[in-house]
This record gives sequence, structure tokens and C-alpha cells, in this order.
Amino acid sequence: METDLKSLCFYGNYRKFQADTFLHKEGDDVNGKCYLILSGKVEEKKSFDIDNAFTRDIEKGNVAGVVELFSQDEKRLTGLKTVVPSEVYEWDIHGLKEIASSNLAFCFFIIRKLSTVLRGLDFEYKELAIKLDKGNK
Repeated sequence: METDLKSLCFYGNYRKFQADTFLHKEGDDVNGKCYLILSGKVEEKKSFDIDNAFTRDIEKGNVAGVVELFSQDEKRLTGLKTVVPSEVYEWDIHGLKEIASSNLAFCFFIIRKLSTVLRGLDFEYKELAIKLDKGNK
């Protein structure tokens, strides 16, 4: 990302987390927060049933927890947990709106990341649906 992080820091908070720390759990209220991963790794997980879940690792330079901020969902669709000790920059929806209106490069960065996440989720959901359908036959 070719954006000066210092100019974005005004709108959020730097946070450090130990491994296996939940930033939020699936089903939590949407608290209006999203994260830029500065170091470490977080895992995003969506459970479908006891045996099936969508999981993806999110590493340095990527955003997490942003999909619900642009939807009408009141509950988190996924859980977000650190895999290793991690440093993140945390923004709330108001800060993100300020950044988007004042920093076009960051706005495009978020849009590209959202697009990638949504395409990946669509593929994973379709793959899981096929797997579940085969298991029911």
C-alpha cells in the first residue's frame, strides 16, 4: 500500500495482541471496528456446522473485519482471532469514513481488499455447498 500510515494513524489506535486472542467472535455485535495487520497473523473463521468451516489467514499489510462495516448486518459473520502475537491498527467506522473521504489511495486499497475477500468467500461457500450436497446423497 503506497499510503503514508502516519497520516492514517490520526483516525485509529495501535494495538498489540497475544496469540489466541479474539478481536471479535462470530455472532458478536458489529462494533464498527476493522483492522490493518501490521505484524503477525490473524485467522478469520466462519462456522457452518460442527464439521465445516471457512477459515483464512490474514497477514501483514491486509485488512480484517471490514466486510460487516459496509453491510446491514448487526452481528459479526465471522470470528477474528490472532494466530501468533500480532500488532494491528484498529479503526472504527467513523475513522474509516474520514480516511476514505480524505485519502483516495487508501479508499481504493480497501475496495480492492474487500473485492478479494468477497470473491474468496463466494468461492469457499460454493465449494462447501457442493461438499455438503455430496455428503447428503
